[in-house]
Amino acid sequence: MPAAARGRGSGRHLAQAFLHYAPKLGYHSSIFNLVFETNIASIRLWEKLGFEKVGIVKGAGRLKGHTNLIDAYIYGYQFPEGKATVTQDGAGAE
Repeated sequence: MPAAARGRGSGRHLAQAFLHYAPKLGYHSSIFNLVFETNIASIRLWEKLGFEKVGIVKGAGRLKGHTNLIDAYIYGYQFPEGKATVTQDGAGAE
């Protein structure tokens, strides 16, 4: 995401839309892969929304500004039975 767009809640709104529509489309679970360990804002967002870290991809990529390979996390989400909703604070709920 371009630096000028960061901190405006775009990622949160997109994630909440996903949590709202995915179960309506038949999803029972989902993953988001390659959340780089250096992307603290993304990590906080996924965890706040109820995603769990389910794996690590060691040395997933060489990112701009880093000389070493950077690990990435895989985040998983299990939709509750029935209709999933998103609460006011952004967390997933039944």
